[in-house]
Amino acid sequence: MNKCVHNMLMTPWPKVGPQQPNPALVRALFGAYAGPRGELTAVAEYFYNSLLTGGSGISNLSELFACVSRTEMVHLEKLGQLILQFGGDPRLLSYANGRPMWWSSGAVTYQGDVPSMLRRAIQGERQACDEYRRLADRMDGAPRALIERIRQDEEHHIELFQRALRGLEGNKTAQNGYAGKG
Repeated sequence: MNKCVHNMLMTPWPKVGPQQPNPALVRALFGAYAGPRGELTAVAEYFYNSLLTGGSGISNLSELFACVSRTEMVHLEKLGQLILQFGGDPRLLSYANGRPMWWSSGAVTYQGDVPSMLRRAIQGERQACDEYRRLADRMDGAPRALIERIRQDEEHHIELFQRALRGLEGNKTAQNGYAGKG
């Protein structure tokens, strides 16, 4: 059985067919797709975090980061398909000041401190929710439903990362309390 099932929403994905070409919307979608804080960056950052936490023996966090990374990869795929449906070419880039910026692994935050990883993940997921609200406001029908579905995942990720951070802080408090009694 898939180890990630307990970290996923099981809500179905809306199907989006061809749309009227919309270059302005395509450019906006690229930010969520392969922008510096977009889905591609989240995939890479959570994958990296999974490796670090696994190497540190924190298997539950390693699994969480790996599972969320896989979900973000689904978002990347759905956004790439949406870009195609609106007449765009889903290259791994975004736009800044009207100019294309190719995605770079330099957008990933390489942080080895686990609480900071979780706080950064929570912050990134909140920013993603805000971005998806703005994108949804520009769409109707199935494309809007798809963006809203992605946002639901991001909200779920916030809950998962907050729970993990509380658990980590609770363990540290318990360990500190125990150490203080010795």
